[in-house]
Amino acid sequence: MELEGAKRAFSFLQSAAVAVKVFISDRHRGIAKWIRECQAGCAHYFDIWHVARSISKAMIKLGKEKGCEKIADWVKGARNHLY
Repeated sequence: MELEGAKRAFSFLQSAAVAVKVFISDRHRGIAKWIRECQAGCAHYFDIWHVARSISKAMIKLGKEKGCEKIADWVKGARNHLY
């Protein structure tokens, strides 16, 4: 559904004569591929909240392993640094 929504948004904006230079979305791989292949003049970036969330989840998981407990203390700082 997200890919179809992005395609509809692009077609609506192009019909209104609006050039889309930058597009920001969540980390949807289908949208990233479609923009890379079909929208050559458009730069695609990921929303920082989704990036921070995935990094936080990975750090929390790693912090639960033996010998890596200190990583869990850095989760909030790393997330704030991204913002």
